[in-house]
Parts: sequence; structure tokens; C-alpha cells
Amino acid sequence: MKKLSFLFVVMLLISTFLSSFVLADENNEGQLKLVALGDSITFGTGLEPGDEPFPSLIGDGQLEVTNLGVPGATSTDLVNSLGSFSAHLQDADVVTLTIGGNDLLQNEMMATILNTQEIHVTNEELAAEVQAIVATYTQNLQTIIAAIRAQTDAPIVLYTIYNPFGPSEDPFAQALHGLGEQVMTAMNTAIHAVSGPSGSLVANAYASFSTQQATLISADRIHPNANGHQILAALADQLLADLLVPPAPPEEEEPVEEEEDPVEEDPNEEPPSEVPPTESSILVALGDSITYGLYLDADVTKPSTLAFPHLIEAGKHEVINLGVPGLTSAQLLQLLQTNEEYLTAVQQASIITVNIGNNDLLQAAGIAEAIENGEPIIIDEELQNKLDGAVLEMAQNLQAIMGMIRQQSDAPVVLYNLYNPFGENEDPFLQSLHLLGEELIPAINSQIIHPIANQSAAVVADAYTAFSGKQSVYITYDFVHPNALGHEALAAAGVAALRGVEPEQPIIVHPPEEEEVEEPEESEEENEVIITPVKKETTKKEPPKKQPVKQTTTDKKQTSEQTGKKLPNTATQTYTYMAIGAALLVLGAILLIIQYRRQRGIENLLS
Repeated sequence: MKKLSFLFVVMLLISTFLSSFVLADENNEGQLKLVALGDSITFGTGLEPGDEPFPSLIGDGQLEVTNLGVPGATSTDLVNSLGSFSAHLQDADVVTLTIGGNDLLQNEMMATILNTQEIHVTNEELAAEVQAIVATYTQNLQTIIAAIRAQTDAPIVLYTIYNPFGPSEDPFAQALHGLGEQVMTAMNTAIHAVSGPSGSLVANAYASFSTQQATLISADRIHPNANGHQILAALADQLLADLLVPPAPPEEEEPVEEEEDPVEEDPNEEPPSEVPPTESSILVALGDSITYGLYLDADVTKPSTLAFPHLIEAGKHEVINLGVPGLTSAQLLQLLQTNEEYLTAVQQASIITVNIGNNDLLQAAGIAEAIENGEPIIIDEELQNKLDGAVLEMAQNLQAIMGMIRQQSDAPVVLYNLYNPFGENEDPFLQSLHLLGEELIPAINSQIIHPIANQSAAVVADAYTAFSGKQSVYITYDFVHPNALGHEALAAAGVAALRGVEPEQPIIVHPPEEEEVEEPEESEEENEVIITPVKKETTKKEPPKKQPVKQTTTDKKQTSEQTGKKLPNTATQTYTYMAIGAALLVLGAILLIIQYRRQRGIENLLS
């Protein structure tokens, strides 16, 4: 009897032991498995005791997480260690990946900058180093994604790289912020390029951390704190919403309610009035890649919310960003004439910004090819003819663009003048680009953009002055487009224009009251000053000469306001075109003089 009792107890223990395994398997059977690959961010470096890294927070912490993050790991390190992760990847339902930060931090040039707290490299050296880092990183990232895909078809959440250095009043910290904006943009562009073909989901950590570094970065100034990890987890939750949806609770049977006698409606009773929707201010942004915000976000397939139109007046406007990278003035005019989306947007706009003309010059001068080849631009007769034709065509197109806008809307229009993206530089090639820009852009701004703005009742946002002497701070690594700080400067220029800062009055015609007999000689001197950047500012600012023209414009505007009606097209277009024709004749004469003097100046520069 004792033997039977002992045997019964043993069987009961075995049954209980085995049932616990079965119960555990049943509990884990429905739990999703997340494999987290990456560096110290995935690992959780910089967190306080008790805080968890973002992989453990995804899905409200209900996932079975295998955290394979390795502090200090570069993309090359991860490529070399992928073989040991095969078993984990085969069972994964979700894979997250943060990699690339150490590719930058462990680079010799970047490490020296951080250790010495001095940015001792030129833009050209930085661009070359970043290009080499991005090339290696892109190749490694492609290898990593392919290796993951060979083991599983689970969703891959690929995080962009955030800039750990936020804006600061400290000069070196601010310099680090600007450097980070340039470098992270290049790296994140590679991330988006690789993610597309592989079907990876991109979690935009860069955008989420932008300007929020003070609250999201830990004391080590590199890694996320607990709040930062919450943000990283939330990004994954958004991308995996369909996968992480909890099962719906069983539907409960609703109690059957007794039917009430229908109440007869009074046909004379008025229906309840609907609350009218709140009207919002709509800002419509027309332009090229600057308006688009190219290279501000890693995702270059859509306009950036960090672009200057979204920053105007603290982002209180609903923005319709119609910027198109590579767009010329001719193409924008065609869109306004034929594209219903553009016409509808202009008609409903509360504010309109226009930034166009940059590509007209860049494409005519072959700037992109020149930067790629690194050869100084020699202005021969063929190039001069291209530039002259591009400038004249741009003037005609811009006049027509503003006319189209004014036919559709009387909203305030902010017309941006052109900035010179090339600052002064000791490098002969870059200095030649700077001088070319200084010869062309001030003349275009004063002789074309400003008068057209005045004639169309637009205000001018002075991008040229905002960027002058600050190109190294405001221009990104491609030498042309604004970085985040540059877009802030463009937004500030737009706000200043909207607040009633009168645009600088350009000199387009000689006033009839001018009594000096030697006026043609003074015009030649003014044209010569445009070529010399040092003397240009004092020549541009001569408001007394513009008083008669300004008074005439004001009188016309007042007459229109008194009648309360717009003048018919026949009453304004003829004089407008006559004025533009006169301006173009003057501009043609100026360009001929510039051509003669520039050829001599460039030959002396390159000799």
C-alpha cells in the first residue's frame, strides 16, 4: 500500500511539473518575438537604473525581446557578427535596427573634433570625409538588411540617426549642431535609399529629436534618456500598429430594449444648426528644392516639415508645400497655367511664398558639373550667352508668374530674392564660384526680383543679405542648399517681410529729376561696383533716387483701393510690359558691360 502511495505521489509531481511547461508554452505561443540589433542605443547605454531601453517598451512591453545591441558597434562590426544571430532572426516576428552612429563618432576626423573641441577642417575636407563614411555605411547597411531578409520576412524597423547636438548659445556647441545637421542628413539619405527596395519601415528618430535634444538626450550628450527611449518606442508602435493591435474582446449581447413609439417630427421645425468649421490660415509655398526642404529629412521623397514655409510665424499656418526639386521659373509658370492643384491652392491661400530662379542660373552655368569636376568656371562666349539668355528668360517668367498669382488671389505674397550659396573661400575653384555669384545675383535681385515684387504688390524676403558671409553656417554639405539653420534664417526673412519691413528699393530707371549731366558715367560706375563685392553694398542702398517711382506706385494702389475694383487687364498689362521691357533693356546693357569686365577679371584671377 505504501508503494502505491509513493508511486501516486511521484506521478502527481511529474504531472504537475509537465503541466507547468505546457502552460508556459501556451502563454508564450501568442507572444510576438522582437529581435533588436544595433549599438549602444539599442543596448540602453546612458539610462538610469530601472529604466528600460526602447525595444522593451515597444508594444507596451508585451513582446518577448531579445536585445542584441552592442555598445560601440559600427555597421562593419554588425556585418561581421550577423552569422551568430541567425537562430534569433529565424524566430523573429519583428526586427529593429539602430546602427551608424559609431561610424561617425569613431571616425578619426570626427573624434578629433570632439576631443579638441575645435572644428579645424574646411568644408571641402568635411564633404570628402562624409562622402567616404556614407559610401562604406551604405554598402554595410545593404549587406545587413540582405542578411536579415535571408533569415526572416518579419517587419524590419530601421531607425534614422538623430543629431545629438541641439541648438546652443555656446559657439562650439552650436558649431557641433551645424556639423551634425550636415552629417546626419547625408547618413539618413542613405538609410532611406536602402530601406525602399528591402521594404523596411523607417522610424524617423532624426525628426523626432530635432530641437528636442535638451529633453531627450542623457547627461553624456550622446545617448537617449528615458524620455528619448519612450519616443523611439512610440515610433515603432506607430509603424507596427497593425501587428500590435490587441485581439478584440468578445462581443457582449446587448440587452433588447423595448421599442418606443416613434415621435412624429414637426415639418416646420428647423434642423439644429451646425457649428461652422474654424477657418485656418493657409500658407501656400511655391518654388524649387529650397522650398521643398531638400536634404533636411532623410526621406527625400516628400517635402520636409523642417523647411522654411513651416517655420514662418512659429508654424501657426496650415502649409501646402508645392516645392519641386530642380524646378525652373519656366516650369513653375507652366504648372500655374495647367495644373489644377496649383491654381486651387493659390485661390485658397492666406499667404503665398515664392522662391524661384535658382535653377535657372545653376543649370545655365553648369554649377553641378563644375562642383563634381572641381574645375574653375571659365566664362567664355558660349557660357556668357547661356547666362544672359537664362537671366532674361527668368525675368519674363517671373513677371508672368506673379501676374498669374495676382489673377487668382489678393493674398500677401512673399517673394524671396536669391542668395549666393558660395561664400568667400581660399580655394581657387570655390572662390571663382563665389565671385560668379556676386557678379550675377545682386544684379538679378535689384534689377528683376525687386521691381517685379513692387509691381505685383508683393513684399521681398531678403535671403541674399541673410546668407551673405554666413554660407559656412547656413549651407549644407552639397554647397547649394540651406541646412536647418539656413531655413530658420529664410523663415525669419519671410516674417520680417510680412511684418511690414519695406523691401530695399532697387535702381531700375534714372529719375527724370536727375540734374547731373554726367549720369551715363555714373551708371557705368554703378555697373562696375556690382562686380566688386566690397563696394556693392554702398551702391545698392540709394533710396532717394527711387522716391518718384515709389510715389507713383503708391498713387496707383490708392486709386485701385478707392474704386474697390481691380483694373481690367487692358488697363495694366501694357504699361507693365513696357516697364519690364525698359528694365530688360537696361539689364542687357549692364550684362554687356559685365561681360567685358568679367572676362578681364576672371583671366587675371586664373592667370
